[in-house]
Amino acid sequence: MRSLVEVARLGPNAVPALIEALQTGSPGVREFAAQGLAMFNDPAARPALDQALADTDELAPVRIYALKALRMLGELEPVEKYKDYVFDAERGVRGTMSGALEWKGQVSAETVRKELAEYDLTKLNSARIGHLAPDFELTSFSGETVCLSDFLGKQNVVLRYFKLDY
Repeated sequence: MRSLVEVARLGPNAVPALIEALQTGSPGVREFAAQGLAMFNDPAARPALDQALADTDELAPVRIYALKALRMLGELEPVEKYKDYVFDAERGVRGTMSGALEWKGQVSAETVRKELAEYDLTKLNSARIGHLAPDFELTSFSGETVCLSDFLGKQNVVLRYFKLDY
């Protein structure tokens, strides 16, 4: 999270370094670079993102974030090179591509960057076992602000996130 915040603060000047990292970095660096490129909507990244889709299954996170970054560039046309990934051996890639091809919304990369750049890193790791969760608010893709406190007194839900468990 700290690194994404720093990339957001760097702004569009980070794009060339992210493209290079996506093309030449280790798997972890490539995954981060693909994730970072989603914040910029820079068409110059498209060739590197398309190339990242050819990664092997061992690099599924790179492929998943490359798909998400491509989706941020606009609607994906259901051309053969993208439709093939709907049948990919990696279920995370399959699900991400299916969603990307069906998705008709628009997300403002500038808004995402702004929100990340302004993120207060001191709030990381503030939850404590046995205590109420700290209140927070998020802005949905539709622009609606949702606060945890909006759900106080309502049915409890616990969300668990396992990386790549879609």
